[in-house]
Amino acid sequence: MAALLIRSDIQGKANVVADTLSRKAQLASSMVGEWSLLEDVCEWNPYLEPHKVIFGNIEVKSTLLDGIKEGQLKELTVEKWVEKLKKGELPNFNLGPDEILRFRNRIVVSRDEELKREILEESHCSRYTVHPGSGKIYQDLKSLYWWDNIKAKIAQFVQKCLTCQ
Repeated sequence: MAALLIRSDIQGKANVVADTLSRKAQLASSMVGEWSLLEDVCEWNPYLEPHKVIFGNIEVKSTLLDGIKEGQLKELTVEKWVEKLKKGELPNFNLGPDEILRFRNRIVVSRDEELKREILEESHCSRYTVHPGSGKIYQDLKSLYWWDNIKAKIAQFVQKCLTCQ
C-alpha cells in the first residue's frame, strides 16, 4: 500500500511539471505576439512628455465628406448660397471648419444622386446598422444631413432593399 501512495504522488508531481512546461510554452508564444506588437509601436516614433506618452497623430478622415465637399463645389445653387452666406443674407447656413456648407448645423448634400445613395447605403446596409427601417434612418440622418425630400428618398431606398423585403 505504501508503494501505491508513492506512485500516485509521483504522478501528481509529473502532472505539475507537465502543466508548468505547457504554461511556459503558452507564455513564450504570447510574448512573441506582444513583441511583434511592440515592434509595430516603435515604428510610430513615440516620445515622452510629462505624465504621458505620445505615439503620434493618427487622422481618420471620411471619404464621404470629401465627396460631399466636391459635390458642393460643383453645384451652382450651393455656390450662390455660400456667396449669400458670406454677405450675411442666410442666417440658417454656416460654413464648417472643413469648408462644408451646413444648414442649421446639418451638412448640405448636393443633388448628386450617387452621393445620396452612398450616404443611404452607409446608414442602412453597413454591418453596424442591421438594416433599420425608414423611420429610424430618417431620425438618424435628419440630424446630420440636409437635402430636398430626404424623407421620401429614404423611404424609396428602404423599399428597394432586397434584404428588407
